[in-house]
Amino acid sequence: MWFVALVVTIGAFFLISRSLRKLGRLRRTNATMLETPELSAQSPVGSMVKTAGRITHPATTTPYGKRSASYWDAEVCAVFQTKKKKPAKGIETHRVLLDRMSSEDLPLIITSTAGDAVHLCFQGPRATMKHLNTNQDDHASLPEALRDKAKPKYESYSLRERYYPPGEKVTVLGKLADRNAGCMTLTDPDDAAVGALVTPVALDVLVARNARAMVHARILIGVYVAAAVAFWMIYGVAG
Repeated sequence: MWFVALVVTIGAFFLISRSLRKLGRLRRTNATMLETPELSAQSPVGSMVKTAGRITHPATTTPYGKRSASYWDAEVCAVFQTKKKKPAKGIETHRVLLDRMSSEDLPLIITSTAGDAVHLCFQGPRATMKHLNTNQDDHASLPEALRDKAKPKYESYSLRERYYPPGEKVTVLGKLADRNAGCMTLTDPDDAAVGALVTPVALDVLVARNARAMVHARILIGVYVAAAVAFWMIYGVAG
């Protein structure tokens, strides 16, 4: 039984490690949101800043749902099922990404303080844009432009679009890269562990959410530790 206890203990410590990483990430995120200063005329170029305003980029439409949006991204996946490989039993569902796209230009926002235009020049908008409106639909066939990617084994197709509606009020965190005649440019921070952020959710709400998630992570760590010790004491020592 000691071997089983050892395997269970190793698994528990893997889960503990994962929870500790999540806890550290949440702490860094909250610290960044709380400590980053507001964007102002005195903000030095190259510093991390945060600001809020409304998206003023000209509205466009999402490619499939034709929804009015100032920013959008979309993906199309093929869905099909197969039997699980032996010795496992049952059916498993597969999703194959067929296409991914996003609006070409990132939006401008107008700050709520001085009315300056803020140009967002982030390298990974899909990872940066958070809490977008999401619509997902399942279809029996592909859109016309993607028909050449259809295969007989594909049973259905999932179309998902995420978007900000025109005029969405957002909060932004990023590095002030340039200031020129009332237009400021924000880019990705030098520290990849911090990351830029665009969200319509107020930062104090995000901080509260992360605080609750940190409590949950601490509870899980305690449960994993207690379970590993108890299992080892019962089965490892006895074995």
